[in-house]
Amino acid sequence: MESTKRERFLYLLAQIQLTDDSYMRYFENATIEKLVVNRQEKKWKFHFCFEEILPHTLFKLFYSNLIKSFAHIARIEYTFEVRNPNVTEELVKE
Repeated sequence: MESTKRERFLYLLAQIQLTDDSYMRYFENATIEKLVVNRQEKKWKFHFCFEEILPHTLFKLFYSNLIKSFAHIARIEYTFEVRNPNVTEELVKE
């Protein structure tokens, strides 16, 4: 089951064009835990799980690409779970 969650996340990265090698280290072991689709409201809610907190600039890029890629289909919402939620000054500055 975990491999399926991981495969779905990797497929999503391809869809939102974030497969560059410089980004991939941040997405190591990331998964889509769940996707809730509300067809009536045209809303999708992704439940992501990351190994570590994403740098701020990468988070903004991930979010904006996610929203843009699916804007023609649905309104996007998301939640993030982080397995190792260590905040560093470097993460905040990036």
